[in-house]
Amino acid sequence: MKQTVIILSICIMASITSFGQTKLKKNLSRDDIGTMCRTMSDEYRSNILNKIPPPINEEFDKATSHWFPAYLNEAYNSTDIPEIHINEMRLNEHKLLRIAEGKFRIEEGDGYMKGEKYRIPAEMSETEYFFLNGKLIKIVITKGETDYNALPQNYWITMRQLDLIYEEDKLIKKTAYFYLDQWYPSAKRDDWIESFIKYNNINVDILIERAYFLMNELVN
Repeated sequence: MKQTVIILSICIMASITSFGQTKLKKNLSRDDIGTMCRTMSDEYRSNILNKIPPPINEEFDKATSHWFPAYLNEAYNSTDIPEIHINEMRLNEHKLLRIAEGKFRIEEGDGYMKGEKYRIPAEMSETEYFFLNGKLIKIVITKGETDYNALPQNYWITMRQLDLIYEEDKLIKKTAYFYLDQWYPSAKRDDWIESFIKYNNINVDILIERAYFLMNELVN
């Protein structure tokens, strides 16, 4: 059985200025919650990326030159020992919890010239589970893929994200995004939600079970 290494990164925040104190009451709007979830992801990813030193060999490190594989490589680069990251945000009487687990793998590919080799990120994914006061409110699945032009080693990274919104443990909304830049998912692509779910063999019921398993095992 594989050993699980739990990376605890507890981030306690008294308030977030963008929300304003008037909104931090018992009832948070869904927009507030969505913004807080995004803030937690961005902050954690930024902290990881800021710790990565500049590449010594730019060509050798091309496999992690894009921010997403660079982040995954630093956070989850372990094929034998899975790592789980936990963030916590406190807002008055509210507690928002983020539990994230990811996969990242680099493999060697054949280049255009005979005998030429290059490193390529072959598996890039992160799943985030968000809980508000102990109740599941959101699951975010982010996948990275390599797209190619004429030369196989001249690839670039495309990213897709699926947001699953929950209320009382029932899935009430699905939203899909496509990353157009280096950081924020900015283009909605709800037309490929079902194909994304099918292609990645996503079972929403199993995701809920996984979310509560992680929370009960690692947090409580």
